[in-house]
Amino acid sequence: MSDEVLDGPAYGARLVIKLDPASGEEGGYALSVTTAAGAWHGSATVRAEDGEVVFGAWENGEPGPWLVTALHALLRLGWQRKRAGEPWPRRLARWRPAPAGSEGA
Repeated sequence: MSDEVLDGPAYGARLVIKLDPASGEEGGYALSVTTAAGAWHGSATVRAEDGEVVFGAWENGEPGPWLVTALHALLRLGWQRKRAGEPWPRRLARWRPAPAGSEGA
């Protein structure tokens, strides 16, 4: 288990995406989401051509919709950097507060 999932945040969510160096021109990422309620791991690919995000399978089921939306935005940020002529980001991490009325997942 990686250090990022040993301690979940007391509230909100920690989002981490890590580039798979073997993904080539497309941005292949390993995803990690941690909340006080649990942790999820999955994968996603971002198409270099148009920034379309395609999520792969999730361990422990899919995280809540607000978490998937936040991951989508983070992955698109990586694509915007790529589109601007930079390499795919190797790692991006963010903390996000839970929306009002959600219980962490």
